[in-house]
Amino acid sequence: MKTAGRKAVLIFAGALGAALAGPVRAADAAAEARDAIRKADLAFCEAVTTRDRARFADLVATDARFFHAAGPTGSREEVLREWQGFFAENGPRLTWAPDQVEASASGDLGWSTGRFEMTLRGADGTPRTGTGWYVTIWRKGPDGRWRAALDIGTPPSPAPKP
Repeated sequence: MKTAGRKAVLIFAGALGAALAGPVRAADAAAEARDAIRKADLAFCEAVTTRDRARFADLVATDARFFHAAGPTGSREEVLREWQGFFAENGPRLTWAPDQVEASASGDLGWSTGRFEMTLRGADGTPRTGTGWYVTIWRKGPDGRWRAALDIGTPPSPAPKP
């Protein structure tokens, strides 16, 4: 085979390899993102269950929108104000775990969804527990860290009464 023919074959083989590797890299990025999102979601829950406000805050995007009973928020500071009761010593207990996690092919955006359980103490001191569903949209920041950008939860059922 002449040199020009070999070069053409090598160029074609290289282009074909790059074209085939693109979807593999995208699949790898999405798989890595799913794993990172799952870990971030579990760390998010752990921050609430251990009442670690600073760790929780670090997992919330600065422009986060959380939709819950008090209405939508528009910033990390508003989220922290809305969630302050969960960090109080005798505040409500909230736990959750993701049962499904997905991520974009680019590996910088994804979501998690699952069930949550919330326990409040009634006026008589009796704990009342309700469960519900949540979805959290996660965004990878320029620093490589995943933060909750949007969070929506259903009302707990049966609704715990304070």
